[in-house]
Amino acid sequence: MASWVGFRVDAAATLGGGHVMRCLTLARTFRSLAHHCVFLCSEETIEVIPDDLWDGFDVRTVSAGLPAETEERFDLLVFDHYGLSAPDERDWRNRAGTLMVIDDLADRPHDCDLLLDQTYGVRAADYEALLPDGCRLLLGSHYALLREEFATHRQASLERRLSDPAGGRVLVSLGMTDVSGIAGRVCNLLTAIGGLQRVDVVLGHKAPSYGRIQEICALDARFQLHSDVRNMAELMLLADVGIGAGGTTTWERCAMGLPSLVVVVADNQIKIADLMNKAGAIGLLGDARTDTDQHLSDQLTRFLSDTERLRAFGRKSADLCDGAGARRVVDDVLQLVAARERANGYV
Repeated sequence: MASWVGFRVDAAATLGGGHVMRCLTLARTFRSLAHHCVFLCSEETIEVIPDDLWDGFDVRTVSAGLPAETEERFDLLVFDHYGLSAPDERDWRNRAGTLMVIDDLADRPHDCDLLLDQTYGVRAADYEALLPDGCRLLLGSHYALLREEFATHRQASLERRLSDPAGGRVLVSLGMTDVSGIAGRVCNLLTAIGGLQRVDVVLGHKAPSYGRIQEICALDARFQLHSDVRNMAELMLLADVGIGAGGTTTWERCAMGLPSLVVVVADNQIKIADLMNKAGAIGLLGDARTDTDQHLSDQLTRFLSDTERLRAFGRKSADLCDGAGARRVVDDVLQLVAARERANGYV
């Protein structure tokens, strides 16, 4: 039987669009199984996320933290929002049969029936005092929410990397909203590094660095700007190394076995970047908020000149995520929803 699934999620210029993008991935998987999905978002979210990226989903604006101005009942309501916690989630209890939370901070209590944290190295003990009894946990990068295209292109990407890198093709993707203009800073540094054959830059057209990247592309034929792309897996397949932030695209690069150099741009990225760096799965360039351009430049030069180390990053990261996490999550969630509905006498 088809279910109604709601997503309470926001994006912002300072927050980025990662929360919305991973919820869209989950929604597409639900929709492929004939379930109806509704997004409940702030007005700023509608401004930040381009219309075409909503993929035809039903999107409604709501006041921050408050139930939607509708009496509609959801079979499942998903929260992916750092600004909401147990009291806010509890307000929605009479609107949904099952409540699910997506989190990666483990820094506040939740009132939910299921919690997903796709962070590498996360433990059940991290949430022990934050969840109600009986809450089901889906933990680790095995459950990373990636679009189907990454699983589709994964094998070809891994096979390509069995040989030495073809040489010098870099993919720069530092977040849709380009927090603090980090994309412009990184590309400025790359212009001075020799040996690069091509630099593909993925950036939202509203990003602060957009104009600067256009200028770089006009002056340096190696640089190519891609705005609001829908073929990220193909770009990763062609790249020899990826430069990105420590957010959602971390798992995309892992699924493709793409050697990654990571710049931290937000507090919630520090832990995952540190764990993956210690595991030898990424090269950590530094923190964009505190490290100087000289430090970032030195790190870029050091990593980009070490081909064997880059290949090792790719091999290790490919073991952490296979790109099939979204379907695993949906299968587990639907089983829980069905069980709760039977227990409550709805079916």
